[in-house]
Amino acid sequence: MLPLLPMRPRYLEKIWGGARIAALPGKRAHPPPPTKVGEAWEVADLPEGSSTVAEGPLAGRTLAEIGRADGENLRGRFHVDRRFPLLVKLIDASDDLSVQVHPDAAWAAAHPGTFSKDEAWLMVEADQGARILHGFTDGVDPAAFRASIAEQRADALLRAVVMAPGDVVHVPPGTVHAIGRGLLVLEVQEPSDTTFRVYDYGRLEHGRPRALHVDQALEVATFGPQPPPRCAARPLPGGDGVEREELVRSRAFVMERWQLAAGTRTALELPPDAPGVLFALDGAVDVSAEESACALETGASLVVPACRRRAVLAARGGTASVVAMFPAG
Repeated sequence: MLPLLPMRPRYLEKIWGGARIAALPGKRAHPPPPTKVGEAWEVADLPEGSSTVAEGPLAGRTLAEIGRADGENLRGRFHVDRRFPLLVKLIDASDDLSVQVHPDAAWAAAHPGTFSKDEAWLMVEADQGARILHGFTDGVDPAAFRASIAEQRADALLRAVVMAPGDVVHVPPGTVHAIGRGLLVLEVQEPSDTTFRVYDYGRLEHGRPRALHVDQALEVATFGPQPPPRCAARPLPGGDGVEREELVRSRAFVMERWQLAAGTRTALELPPDAPGVLFALDGAVDVSAEESACALETGASLVVPACRRRAVLAARGGTASVVAMFPAG
């Protein structure tokens, strides 16, 4: 049986990256390089790269390697092209990210080599006035959007929404969006890196503009009624000293937030035949599943393999907040 899998992320340097990820206590054991790190792929099994087990009997193995060797015990019945069904990232935006959009499953099925990308964001940190762009303002049609891209003002046609720590945003496929500067974001999504960039504020990378994908973006973008920019949490049954809420439920994933009072222990039951991912949002938590155990500090991530079915969470040294993520379907 597979053990619990505390993860070491794959760090990606970005022109808009910063230093917030390195400051998280859970990153002390495996810190990012001293560069502008924009993304930490906490739990990743993609052709573009995989995260690695940080400690325990499988330390040093990538999630992709474990999936190839023991996919049924790791993933249960959930997978995307025989890969782990969730991609979990931390995103540090010290500058505005590009305006972009992702395709849905129908478009991806008709275009080999691309994958659907449904995602959700939890604001871990937010500077005063930090904002996102999420969906079009009223009345925008494809012709107006194409013209705004050519005129270098595509961001002007999108809804700007100020964020606060704890806010949650769902970004369904087809929703044109951007993360703004001053935000540290926990992102859960389908395991896909298919992104169509339409506007990048005229920035240069290595002396050249980054590639744009205007025609593909216009094919997949959703016009007309737009999804709400914020998600309303739904209370879930908890227990003594435990508060639970469902933050997002999409066709691809479920995101929950668990708040544990100091000294509290509680059981996490995985959905049938599914794996789970835990992220320590605040405080420290000990996680155990029979003979397998590990500790999570703020900013660290853990995979609970599908074969485990159940894990016990215990707050250590004070209150703890944990984000739990599962595949849906």
